[in-house]
Amino acid sequence: MPEIIYDDVFAPNITIRGAWNVAIFDEVWLSREICSNAQVQTEIKPVLPIMEVRFRLPDGVLVSPTPDKLFIRADKTAKYENVMNTALLIIKKLPHTPVMAIGNNISFALKKGTDFLEKNGVAFSCLAEKISTLAESSHLKGLKANMSFQCESYILNLTYAKDNGVEKIFFNFHYHLQKNTQAGRQTEIKKIINKFDFCCKDATLILESLIRKA
Repeated sequence: MPEIIYDDVFAPNITIRGAWNVAIFDEVWLSREICSNAQVQTEIKPVLPIMEVRFRLPDGVLVSPTPDKLFIRADKTAKYENVMNTALLIIKKLPHTPVMAIGNNISFALKKGTDFLEKNGVAFSCLAEKISTLAESSHLKGLKANMSFQCESYILNLTYAKDNGVEKIFFNFHYHLQKNTQAGRQTEIKKIINKFDFCCKDATLILESLIRKA
């Protein structure tokens, strides 16, 4: 089975796109409002093209605020429930923050020799083969191929990438908010955040249906 990626960027995460007041987020506020006064640690990581400030919570959740996005990531020790609870608490504490869209995201690194099934993954297999050939036969690095699927309430963006011989697949379950009233949007936001673990499970099932078992 492919391995879930837990790096500085593509670890399982909820990304909330909106207009965030970054100045609110610090160790004191997160400890008091989100972590029941437990200790919060500040980390600074180079995530090109910027240095990203993130806050590590005691349960393994990482909170990274930017003016237009709030990233809530899981490290290897964090449960998906903790990621959802952190996102829900932040939304509850900052209800007037304008939120436009939410992404539930998870990524996988494929094992060497992974084959895509012709029946279920024929289109994806063709993309993967073309991108792999280009990556191996030229100086190009970090090539990606994208596919999007319109579902009932979200868009599933599927990205295949191969760089330095490593094949990766990224799942982005993109939800654009539909409600116009603040109360309606708050309810909608909570429903989307609560789907995070289901999205991660669905991504695993989709990937399993695309690849050939050894």
